[in-house]
Amino acid sequence: GNSQKPDLRQLFQNYPRNQELAANLGTSYEVVYPVQLKTSRFRGVSTRKISSNNAVEHVSNTSFLIEAHHFKIYLDLELNINLLPPTLTQFMISATSRQLIHEDIENCYYHSTVRNRSDSYGAFRTCSGLSGVLYLGDNVFSIHPLDGDHSSKQPHLLFHHYQLNEDQRRCDVGDGDEKFHCLQERLREITDYGSDVPPGKKYIELALILDQAFFEMHNSPPKEVIGNAIQMINCADLHYHSLNASISLVHIELWTEDVIHVEPNIEQNLQNIQEYLEQQYDRRSMDAIHMLSGAAFNDSVSGAAETDSICTVKAVGITKVGNIHQTHVTSHVITHMLGHNLGMYHDHDCCTCPYKSGCHMLNHIQSVQPFHFSSCSIEDYFRTLRKGYGVCLFNMPMLRESICGNGILEKGEECDCGTSEV
Repeated sequence: GNSQKPDLRQLFQNYPRNQELAANLGTSYEVVYPVQLKTSRFRGVSTRKISSNNAVEHVSNTSFLIEAHHFKIYLDLELNINLLPPTLTQFMISATSRQLIHEDIENCYYHSTVRNRSDSYGAFRTCSGLSGVLYLGDNVFSIHPLDGDHSSKQPHLLFHHYQLNEDQRRCDVGDGDEKFHCLQERLREITDYGSDVPPGKKYIELALILDQAFFEMHNSPPKEVIGNAIQMINCADLHYHSLNASISLVHIELWTEDVIHVEPNIEQNLQNIQEYLEQQYDRRSMDAIHMLSGAAFNDSVSGAAETDSICTVKAVGITKVGNIHQTHVTSHVITHMLGHNLGMYHDHDCCTCPYKSGCHMLNHIQSVQPFHFSSCSIEDYFRTLRKGYGVCLFNMPMLRESICGNGILEKGEECDCGTSEV
């Protein structure tokens, strides 16, 4: 194929989205041309393969070479197979209609490491170009393909994210009694850390709501909005691997018009979402529900969640999305809010967190992104499992039975037998 590099000036002039990307992600970027290794050259950066039944699938493993000005990295990618289980349902919802989206979501979501670097982790999406977030030591990078008609040399912008010049936003969940937490932490140090935790991988079956403000921020077709939201969850999922847990999306609904009024008081929304979902669905297949919102909330909070609620109808969280291009910031807030659902409280002075960028459960949501959980968060999570509160996390999503009344005609059902009466 033609391997000429495109005219970058024209790509910025002719495609407003490229200008928007650069404007939203700061000035610290360079143009790179990722090369996919181990494949025939004409494929460029695409990871698609055609399977035997003509379904579009993506290769399970691949590698990319990215040559930046000061360094060269080999990214090894592995498909995130638990993220989009076969039981996933998608709805597009307005004030007057509920439409089931039949089109399957393309699983082009990967996790990655940098070859020969044990302190590297990444989450990428390859549906069109290579986009994603890379944590390398204490550095955070993101990569985004440029819009436009490209030769096989597709230009991408590589951003290096430093401390952002914005106010630190706070979490709406209270801090509790620090002296009590410190005493607890000292007692924990004497006991066997993590003993009696039920073994095996845990699966967090997550239902995702995307509100009207989130939809409108994108100014894109629904498919693209959903794809971007899934990448935010793919990135949050990466953070849970250290706990041997994995997020599976079992339900997504996109509100082209808000179905419930999204209040400026974020706490009130937790209650409203809970009530809405109880009326609409059999909740047995949802371990937690999370809303990504573009709305403005009082007191510039970044999110809210019901603490210690996983596997109950109260397991709800909300993340305020300030900038749709900064997936690394949003995914950290999602990780934090889901942490509350899983029984984690805010970090305090007695927690061990030996990382420059801090840990996930700090009250003030950092703009330099943490990648780790503190000793307290890990122990809080273990406590949830030990007490049996996390019992719903042990089943893989593909093994659940079809549910009568979930609004979907499933395999083996003659009819859906309506929605459950409330």
